[in-house]
Amino acid sequence: MQGLVRAASEGTALEVLQAGPDMIVVHTLMGLRALDARSGAVRWSTALPTARAGNPARHVRLFPSLDKTDRIYVGFDDRLMAYRLADGQALWSKPPTIEGWVHGIVQHPSGIIILPESPPANQATGNVRIVNGVVQTGLNVARYEDGTTIAPKPLRMRGTVTDAMIVGGSAVLAVDAESRTFVNVLDVATATLRLKKDVKIKGQLDYAELTPGGAGLLYISRPRCVDQCRGQRHRSCLGRSQVQGRDRERQAAQLG
Repeated sequence: MQGLVRAASEGTALEVLQAGPDMIVVHTLMGLRALDARSGAVRWSTALPTARAGNPARHVRLFPSLDKTDRIYVGFDDRLMAYRLADGQALWSKPPTIEGWVHGIVQHPSGIIILPESPPANQATGNVRIVNGVVQTGLNVARYEDGTTIAPKPLRMRGTVTDAMIVGGSAVLAVDAESRTFVNVLDVATATLRLKKDVKIKGQLDYAELTPGGAGLLYISRPRCVDQCRGQRHRSCLGRSQVQGRDRERQAAQLG
């Protein structure tokens, strides 16, 4: 039993979020807790509704709400849940799910874009698809009101969706797979992709915009930090790639 607890604790990192001036929300092996920022007293605690009741989540992320100050969002494994800050009550009847782990969220006016991350192959769950050694993922958009997803099933992605840049009613997706970057355009309100096939770009996506009429995509890429620094993400490398304008490439893609 001790070995099982030790293995679970090693796979569950501490997550901390400052939720306003007087509250801190933390996630540990014991679950989700809200603490008084001054005294450290526990205000409320709750367990995450994982796929298997009683099993701790392995991959947890805490996100502040940008427009709805009464809540926070918690990503755990392949799920997302909204919790009320006042008492820790779940605001949705069940969590929306994606394929892969929750890498991050983007709070668009039309819904919450849940960005997936490729988990290690030996930790992936559900219908696992592996292409060229990369666990394939699936993205979806959740409604703020009840957490239901706009798409009936996750949209297939070829890897980790690292960003979703909001451009009006759309979001330009940056997908990292096999040490390469691909882009596509998501119509958020309908949770559909504008391009039938992802566009491969050089480097990493730095800026994107749609052309007038929405028929084309203009984007700027910068060198991949991991390439310049031989596999190590140094702070100095990040700064250099940001300021070297001559290394950036401005390209255009036609939307179908």
